[in-house]
Amino acid sequence: MFEGAKVSKTRVPRRPGSLKPRSDSTRAWVSKTRVLCCVWRSVNPQGAEMSSRLEQPFGQLAPPAPLPGLFTREFTQDPYPTYAWLRSVQPVAEVLLPRGVPAKLVTSHHAARQALADARLSKSPRFLAPTIPRTAVGLPDEFRLGLGHHMVNADPPDHRRLRRVAGAAFTPRRIEVLRSRVEVLSAGLLDLVVGSGRADFMAAFAHPLPTLVLCELLGVPGDLRAEFREITDPHLAGHRARGRVGRAARRMRRFVHELIAATRRAPGENLLTDLVLATGEDELTEAELVSTIFLLLIAGHGTSVNLLGNGLHALLTHTEQLERLRETPALLRPAIEELLRFDSPVDVTTWRFATESFELAGAAIRTGDPVLVSLGAANRDPAAFHQPDELDLSRADAKHIAFGLGIH
Repeated sequence: MFEGAKVSKTRVPRRPGSLKPRSDSTRAWVSKTRVLCCVWRSVNPQGAEMSSRLEQPFGQLAPPAPLPGLFTREFTQDPYPTYAWLRSVQPVAEVLLPRGVPAKLVTSHHAARQALADARLSKSPRFLAPTIPRTAVGLPDEFRLGLGHHMVNADPPDHRRLRRVAGAAFTPRRIEVLRSRVEVLSAGLLDLVVGSGRADFMAAFAHPLPTLVLCELLGVPGDLRAEFREITDPHLAGHRARGRVGRAARRMRRFVHELIAATRRAPGENLLTDLVLATGEDELTEAELVSTIFLLLIAGHGTSVNLLGNGLHALLTHTEQLERLRETPALLRPAIEELLRFDSPVDVTTWRFATESFELAGAAIRTGDPVLVSLGAANRDPAAFHQPDELDLSRADAKHIAFGLGIH
């Protein structure tokens, strides 16, 4: 599957693959500013006009910011100027992804909210256009491994059933107990950092904390926790070595089966036991059980790692905001929301597929089109946020969509 989740800038480079230029005939080279642009071809009735604008010198476009080249280190570290340019030209642009998949990329806040809530954009891969091989979007791997039968890939009514089963396990009592455990675990990791004098924040805190919390929540036996850490770190840290992600997915599948077997042998007061019992009551199939546990492990870990890393990076590069937070602890709650908005832990959503043809923000969406929403771009839209590129921990309009919108 195409993964656009952006990992922290403080340690691990973001996994590339958000955008890719089309062929030479549809690239727009802006030589006067030495900027490589061109990631899309227009799909609305004004397409010819847009195409001619792309051929003009860059200065005539009056973009909101200089556009760095795609797939460069600069874009990886800061994609927002590129997103701003795309958003100003066409909020729903057609792009070509690294595996050769043509997709619609949504970059404006208004269009993103529309797309995320539109029932005509399905999560089911059966609506993928037959001209696009499923291998190009990674779907066969996920489903062949038995890891794709979870709520993120489901539409109603299956989505409601899967979400109800998983959500029922998050009781107020369990959350409150977990809160105190998070405080203890955090303090323990920070004590190790302080004791050493210096440390790699990502390795010493950002990766291990979500691992420990998920193990507590799910009830992962102690003898399996080290293996979970080994699996998740390379799988989620953006390493691109050939075949590594596939091997990690296969290891995760074996790990999940081991967890289920261990839970059935010795059930306890934990989320894993609740989910396993749900299969006995015919609320979940075995494939859905495996996939749901996989989703909780991966999604819960990755978003937390990215938020911790990106959040610390934002504070260290905006020292005046860091000082405000130190001086005013009451800012902590709005600060977390602003950090989620400013550098979203998930840059691009998972796949959506058009079940019929329709128009979105002036762009034609065809039946079978894959659609991706850039949450990061939407959260930097000046039409939705005042001075969106500024970090303001007391921001009152931080109605971000860092975790999506609606049922997904």
